[in-house]
Amino acid sequence: MPFFHLDNEGFRLAIFDQSIARINFDYDRLSSLKFNPLLSEREYNFSLCNDSDPDANFLSDLGMCDYYVEDQFNDILKRKKIVKDRLSFMQVNIRSLQCNLDSLTNMLLHLDLKFSFIGISETWLKDISHTCDIPGYKFIHNHRIDADGGGVGLYLAENFEFKNRPNLVFQNSQCAESLVAEVIRPKQKNLTISVSPA
Repeated sequence: MPFFHLDNEGFRLAIFDQSIARINFDYDRLSSLKFNPLLSEREYNFSLCNDSDPDANFLSDLGMCDYYVEDQFNDILKRKKIVKDRLSFMQVNIRSLQCNLDSLTNMLLHLDLKFSFIGISETWLKDISHTCDIPGYKFIHNHRIDADGGGVGLYLAENFEFKNRPNLVFQNSQCAESLVAEVIRPKQKNLTISVSPA
């Protein structure tokens, strides 16, 4: 999830900066990032509002992620003895949820872990109505209003109660959509889950 490194105050400040204040950049902070898009020599045409093809702009040299097929993932779960009832997160750039819903559902069926939350970017849904349900999950989404493509969604395991938090979403729909849900946990602190383009 894109905001996992922020504490509550940092998250509130980021939302404020995006929704109310004009966009400005903290160059000291940007220089500390592993990948600073503003200083990148690889992507001369980078734009915060560019609707670029994610495959053409894939940064494979960051070394931050590993990719697995279902069997490899299941082997890791067994080998590392991952506790299956702990909170788990998955992010998918689906590039049309309606076209790829069967593939996503089949992949989830073959995994030995039921994810607590599945963030979806590039849903390409056209409006608030949808037919993208997955058994065992509740689904919420924000579609792109003024153009084709885009859109984000969130599948929450059906045992979670939540509140949609539209007051915390990224407000510039010309650049990107976002979605924020507050997961209600009566005996613990509530969780704030955010989905934005991957």
